[in-house]
Amino acid sequence: MFEMFLVERHVRLLSAFNQHDGFTMVGCAAFGCSKRSEKGVRIYGFPKDIDRRKRWLAMVSRQNFKIKGDNNNRKLCELHFEDNQFMESKSGTRKLRPDAVPTTSSPQAQAQEEENTLEDDGFCRRTGTSLPGTSVPGASVEDLLRELKKERNMRIKAERALARQKKINLALRRRNNNLQQKFTSIFNRDQIRALSQKKKGVIRWGNETIKKAIQIRFTAGTTGYKTLQNMKIPLPDIRTVQRRMQHVRLKPGVLGEVFDMLKLKAGSMSQMERDCVLTLDEMAITPSVELHMGTGKLFGNVTLPGHNGRATHACVFMLAGVTTRWKQVVAYHYSSNSTNGAVYQPIIIAIVEAAASVGLHVINVTSDMGSPNRAMWRAFGVTCDKPWTPHPIQPHRRLYFMADVPHLVKNLKSALVRGQTITIPQDVVNKEHLLSSVVSVGPLKDLVSYQEGMALKLAPKLSRAVLEPNHFEKMKVSSAMYIFSKSTSAALKYLVEEEQRPESNLTTSWFLEKMDHWFDLMSSHHVVTALSRFKMGEYEKAIRFLQESIHLFRGLKIGVKGSWKPVQTGLVMATTTILQVQEDLLSQGHKFVLTGRFTQDCLENTFGCIRQRNPVPTPVEFHYALRAVTVGQFLSTVHTGSYLMTAVTT
Repeated sequence: MFEMFLVERHVRLLSAFNQHDGFTMVGCAAFGCSKRSEKGVRIYGFPKDIDRRKRWLAMVSRQNFKIKGDNNNRKLCELHFEDNQFMESKSGTRKLRPDAVPTTSSPQAQAQEEENTLEDDGFCRRTGTSLPGTSVPGASVEDLLRELKKERNMRIKAERALARQKKINLALRRRNNNLQQKFTSIFNRDQIRALSQKKKGVIRWGNETIKKAIQIRFTAGTTGYKTLQNMKIPLPDIRTVQRRMQHVRLKPGVLGEVFDMLKLKAGSMSQMERDCVLTLDEMAITPSVELHMGTGKLFGNVTLPGHNGRATHACVFMLAGVTTRWKQVVAYHYSSNSTNGAVYQPIIIAIVEAAASVGLHVINVTSDMGSPNRAMWRAFGVTCDKPWTPHPIQPHRRLYFMADVPHLVKNLKSALVRGQTITIPQDVVNKEHLLSSVVSVGPLKDLVSYQEGMALKLAPKLSRAVLEPNHFEKMKVSSAMYIFSKSTSAALKYLVEEEQRPESNLTTSWFLEKMDHWFDLMSSHHVVTALSRFKMGEYEKAIRFLQESIHLFRGLKIGVKGSWKPVQTGLVMATTTILQVQEDLLSQGHKFVLTGRFTQDCLENTFGCIRQRNPVPTPVEFHYALRAVTVGQFLSTVHTGSYLMTAVTT
């Protein structure tokens, strides 16, 4: 009903508008011109000046056309005046000049006149039937109502369609965002840009993508790399990767170019992040002399100063962060089976000085217990009682030395499984209320025999292969920790308490548990086991345990003769170094000390990367692999965490 009311009201207004007597539209008085003011054309009244009015009347070209008195209802439209007859008002609008005189009709005016005439005729035809007063036929109102309802229904449908489209667009945006997040977690920005390009063009690859390409090229080889490229994985061309690496020559010795690059990386580190450890170790290579195609030189001879002959090993020197997880190869040499470790002394001093020149501070040198490394300690005047020497750069500070903890555990395990007994000092036996002072492999073999064939084992990881290792098993730290573990210790206690095994076996159980706890404190990779003063009770307990461990290691008698063994030197030296280093670092403002950062894990992981293509590489293969790893390490960002989490990533 409301719609009916609107229609009737609209019709009444139109009727009143058409029948209003006082409303007239002014039109142009010129002959043949039908322009009117309601069509948007400006209309001007005849001038009062008699002379000018006569000239205007001449333009009208109408017979018996007169203007009575000052009646100004007669008009001429703007089309009868040339442009020079107009002027600009102060407000910026266009107005007729005071002395303006109309001209004859222009072709534009005539054409416009014809068009307007046609429009007027059409208007007359369309409005030939006038609306009858204020009444509207019923059929017309119903038609209008139907049209209104139809339009309303169409509007409702359009709004519903629009709402559906908005939901679809929202779902598409969410899906697009999810895809973008997944893409950014897999690919770098330059890789995504390469995927979105319709035409193949020049792409500026970033360092992260180059690093990723180096790692893939190093792991999968040329064939695997090209296979990934054929699968449309966005990777730089192999030649691009090689070109980015060409300037790194890596001649044997201290790598000056690496320190130049490391200076840029060190510039973004905080003062504490610049504290680092120097590790060195050897890996076996195939003795051979080869031509290096890149340099045109022969590789395969010993490069250590004062040594000659065919190289059988490659000795690598690496810097690694103490507070943050970064590492960098900084020197290497080809060596032989007989090396005088004293030659390492000037190399280490040169590395420490080069590190200081780029803003890094070396606080410790870690190595294994090999005879060359023990000779290097003697050259520095280092002993197990005094595991340090004045720092080459800051003599008021100390440069510490220590044996690698995982290597020490492997050495102690090797002595045990070979059948050698370990005798505990008598004062420790009395303090711990032990019934025996002997630690032997016998209880372990008994445990393996007892649980053999059982579905649920007391010590699941302890097996006959662990107690009778081959050459490769001897090199695994994990095999040693299968013996020195809390689970193995608990299994031995169970056999004594439940299976009537000799109580003397409890001494072996006690020693295994002590070594497990010592290894946890000496190789911590997490803040839970780190040395920190946040919890003074636990910290003091850990320090007291390490101090007691030094006393235990000093009093051990290994083997029948019970003579002092090199492994004892390493155990005492490593524990003493950690106690003194953590005291220095915590006093300097470090919140905690991750002792695992002082091991050779970072270097062992690098050797694992180099051995992926060939377990015993040739000198040239070693050089190429080491160069790829070195560049990849430089291009990597500084992270926090454990090296064990990134065995191959850097």
